Amino acid sequence: MSIPGGVQAAGRADPPAVSPVRYALEVAVDFGEARIDGRAVVTVVNRSGRPVEEVPLLLYRLLRVASAADGAGRPLTFTQDVVAFDDRPLQQVNHVRVRLRRRLAPGDSATVAVTYGGYLAGYVETGSLYIRDKVDEAFTILRDDAY
Repeated sequence: MSIPGGVQAAGRADPPAVSPVRYALEVAVDFGEARIDGRAVVTVVNRSGRPVEEVPLLLYRLLRVASAADGAGRPLTFTQDVVAFDDRPLQQVNHVRVRLRRRLAPGDSATVAVTYGGYLAGYVETGSLYIRDKVDEAFTILRDDAY
């Protein structure tokens, strides 16, 4: 999971207004179902000069968000769409937008927790033939660049 920069959504690229300052990640691997499920708690700071209403996140394209909450555990609304990078149109990610309860002022921080799950299938279609991510008892690696 990461904060996006240059992700094309609905025909436009969104510059990142927030930056992550802390990640806490819990992941459960189900080898029988070849699936991963997780919970990520991300603290972000508003680095822009304007208030921010949402926190954008990137997940691997086959992972889906089930729920989002604020730092106090209160539910937050979110949207998610599979989109492509501007500079790598064959590489898709799940672009998640978590709506904050209140606007985040410049310089302030907020914490969001996201519960998600799904499958890994690699990036062969992007031309990265060597990246064959999957959940397998013989060998599974969770990389921070796997979104």
